[in-house]
Amino acid sequence: LLALDIQSKTELRFGYLERLSEEKGIIPVVDFFTKTDLPFVIAGDGIQKQQLLEMITDKPNCKYIGLLTNDNLNSFFDEIDVLIIPSYEESGPLVGLEAMAAGKIIISTKVGAMQERLNSLTSFWFNIENNSTLQAVINELRNYNTKELDKLSQESREKYIEQYSFKTIASKYKELLKGTYAFEDDED
Repeated sequence: LLALDIQSKTELRFGYLERLSEEKGIIPVVDFFTKTDLPFVIAGDGIQKQQLLEMITDKPNCKYIGLLTNDNLNSFFDEIDVLIIPSYEESGPLVGLEAMAAGKIIISTKVGAMQERLNSLTSFWFNIENNSTLQAVINELRNYNTKELDKLSQESREKYIEQYSFKTIASKYKELLKGTYAFEDDED
């Protein structure tokens, strides 16, 4: 994901990548996008898949690409500019970190670790119970020029590298262990 290019955008493309279930908030977001012409890519699988597919029938702006493996995450993130995290409840989510690594802008509910992860970034929050809040955030993003959007994307990736990359996490664990146990510092 870190190898994906951060490209200038002419028209923002939105996406969702999670389980298709009620607690993840997919149906209200799909309902929103079916009433627009904004590009929306959906990836995942779950109990609400059939309902989602019925909702996007004859909606050329909405595209369902199915369940993804780790091997094809890059193709999903290459198709979008903005990831939407509409969860009602969540501990992470992991997809937020993946989006940051890919240099994507994130629109999220204030759920799980997202407030902590995005606290130093320009953050875009919405209320899943009120689609007008999602519309307001999207309108705000659509008013940014390509240079500003690229800066937001770059900041997202930089925050991932600084705080959540494998190297950073390994270093934090190493420091924690140094303080807890006496062991020699081995670079391996």
